Amino acid sequence: TNGPDWGPAWSPDGSQIAFRRMSGKSGLYLVSPLGGEERKLIDTPPLGQNVMPQISWSPDGKWIAAPERDPNGNTGIFLIPVGAGEQQQVTWNSTGIDHTPAFSPDGRFLAYASCTYIFPCDIYVLPLKLDYTPENTKPQRITQQGSFVRGIAWLPDSRHMVFSAALGSIDDSYLWRVALFPAGPPERIDLAGSQSRHPAVSRVGNLLAFTRMH
Repeated sequence: TNGPDWGPAWSPDGSQIAFRRMSGKSGLYLVSPLGGEERKLIDTPPLGQNVMPQISWSPDGKWIAAPERDPNGNTGIFLIPVGAGEQQQVTWNSTGIDHTPAFSPDGRFLAYASCTYIFPCDIYVLPLKLDYTPENTKPQRITQQGSFVRGIAWLPDSRHMVFSAALGSIDDSYLWRVALFPAGPPERIDLAGSQSRHPAVSRVGNLLAFTRMH
């Protein structure tokens, strides 16, 4: 791509990469990993710098979860159809922003960061039906840290996740591991060090990749 582009995410079958274009013809796009012509899914206004550009594919490859602005100007999580269908807003935040969505590998949950303004944030999990619409239940709050979140990734078992969060200075981010079923307190992954952001977990082998700032 010829950017500035952010938040790339592989489709489940590896045939496409979704990404967000942040300026000019801003929107959500798809492109082959071999390059070639891009396909725009939706036009979107540029989001603020404090909205993490992370996007996430549903396990069946039919939906992309992404933070977007609603008609009132608030930032929530939307499900964007890759094929036919209408986009759906699945979270609402009238006092801040929701961002960093992540589908669980089994498709039963959608994790995201919900923030009061841009800080503090905590991680919530929204139960989903088989068609990926929300269950008629409230999202479950997973953390009580009041942190600045910079990325969420599920482990292959759909029972644990890794996330990046800064508890004090927003520049001092660490990786954390948290169990959901049964729920437990987050445990810091000290081996990753400070300034660790944007975690990604392999589908097999439990390999963890992340960005470390210097």
